Amino acid sequence: MKKIIKKIQSDNDAKFLILIFMIMVMQAIRYYPFKFGGWNQIMLSFTYRYGFIQRAFIGTILDIESTLFHIPLKYMRYIYGIFTVVVWSFICLLISKKAITTINDKQINNFLKGLTLAFFIGPGWVSYYSNFGITDVWLALISFLLVYLVIKEKYVYGIIILVIIAELIHPGYVFLFFNFPMIIIVYKAMLVKDKFDAKYIWLFGINALVASALFFILFLFAHAKDGINIEYVMGRTAEFVGKTVEEIENHRPTINDFLFRSGGDGGIRCLIQSWGFLIVGMIIAFLPFFYEIYRYWLNVYCVAKENKMRFSWYFFVIPFGTVTLVPVYIMQNDYGRWTHAGLIYEVGIIVVMIFMKDKNVLEGTKRYMAYVKLHKWYYVTLIAYAGICGAFDQNLINSLVSTIEQTIWKVIYVFA
Repeated sequence: MKKIIKKIQSDNDAKFLILIFMIMVMQAIRYYPFKFGGWNQIMLSFTYRYGFIQRAFIGTILDIESTLFHIPLKYMRYIYGIFTVVVWSFICLLISKKAITTINDKQINNFLKGLTLAFFIGPGWVSYYSNFGITDVWLALISFLLVYLVIKEKYVYGIIILVIIAELIHPGYVFLFFNFPMIIIVYKAMLVKDKFDAKYIWLFGINALVASALFFILFLFAHAKDGINIEYVMGRTAEFVGKTVEEIENHRPTINDFLFRSGGDGGIRCLIQSWGFLIVGMIIAFLPFFYEIYRYWLNVYCVAKENKMRFSWYFFVIPFGTVTLVPVYIMQNDYGRWTHAGLIYEVGIIVVMIFMKDKNVLEGTKRYMAYVKLHKWYYVTLIAYAGICGAFDQNLINSLVSTIEQTIWKVIYVFA
């Protein structure tokens, strides 16, 4: 035991990982108690017993587990929630460990530590505390695996299967985390050998086609089969969430729409006109972080330009991979979820590019860190600000953004 303690005391990376773990514990305490229930848990009761419907993949797995192991249905959401958070936390810690031990350069190592610290102190790990074990983190984890397979060039065409699974979990995957592996596929096609690699062009096209086709099929045509009625679904859903049918009656119209196409919108609400100022508030609140993303990739782009890279412009395009989120911001008002997907992408793509040891990214990171070194206290304040912003709520993003939105409306009412 003494040897282990002594080793930790002399290992800065080990001490940093312990710090990250302690931050996770503090964040869990900060947002306790977690909420079990709501629409995100109701969707977990959906199963392919009802027919080919959207968002039923995880629910079907839970249904099979409940049947095989004779676990009462009402406990499955708790098992799922705890398992999801444990896996998500483990993967986040594992990636953090790899991030700070893969590169030997001190400047880049410090950059990754700062980025990791901001991610965990901010809303990266802890988001969706109000919907414990939300399915979106599985979409992120699938994208991490897809990126790994593309980088290692292992089972490259097998990633199509993972894309299908992600779409079956949630049709919105094509807008959310799908951009992550697709950007890396394009990078491998254009920049690794400084010329187009046909294999990756085909891979990009096939995956884009499969994901898009599944999205339209699930959103427009998937529905419950004959013999399944709303009363049966409501009864089983009530059993799953541990409530009476009367207590979940407010979800009947949405369930009717998703499974029986009664409402006709398939989950698309188009509430951007009512919630638009929330996005304005988000832009204002997160402007310092947007600027840092711009500054970082500008450095990388300039290095690539100086090295006369054929496709140097692509480094300036990479941070705009989040443009795929625009449709979901318009279609639904789960703005906290969409913003979290954007955060995962922006942080993840930087870490992955450093993992890949792209010489332009490594040199650009060093240039960025030279600026950070001159403005240390500003960046300490920025990390603290990420902590103040806190976890993303599902709709309102966070309390700071919500306050800005309310202030804008008050000003409009005064001068209207």
